[in-house]
Amino acid sequence: MKAKLFIFSFLLWSVVLADDSMTNCKEGLHSLVCLEHIDVDIDHGILVLTCTYDKYKWVEITPSSELYVNGKQITLTRAQKNMVSEFYDRFMDIINQAKDIGIESAKIGLKGVKVGLVAVEGLLKVALEEYDTESFQEEIEEESEKLEDKAEELEELTDELEESAEELEELHHQLKTEIVELNQQFWF
Repeated sequence: MKAKLFIFSFLLWSVVLADDSMTNCKEGLHSLVCLEHIDVDIDHGILVLTCTYDKYKWVEITPSSELYVNGKQITLTRAQKNMVSEFYDRFMDIINQAKDIGIESAKIGLKGVKVGLVAVEGLLKVALEEYDTESFQEEIEEESEKLEDKAEELEELTDELEESAEELEELHHQLKTEIVELNQQFWF
């Protein structure tokens, strides 16, 4: 039984330490890649989409739904401006969702570390015969269940993010179709 517990503890620690996505949480999200061949930056609230292989081609969308292509302001109809506004809002929502997921992932990573520490402590107690293996196993299972619950909540958040990204991609296609200047940007 002690060998099984040691192996379980070792595997748990290996997973926690090996999975960078659970332990890395950046303080700010200022640049990401969303759509293929497009770098995304937020500059003072302005959404800047730049062609990855030609930095002299870019699209900017301001918080007030103004659209610029390669520095030139594009005149928009009311319907186009509404689409640009929706694109901007959805994009910002996705960034915020991604931040929330990053924070929750870090929290889960810390809870995973806690489970690992509980496992190590329990193994030491079992080895010193201050603790019976059933109590140790129950404690580990209880902590593991809490971790699984949090991981399921995180999975729901990522599913929502994926759905939002698919909607954004559809809106991106509509923008490119409806606004000639965007359609002329083969990379966009």
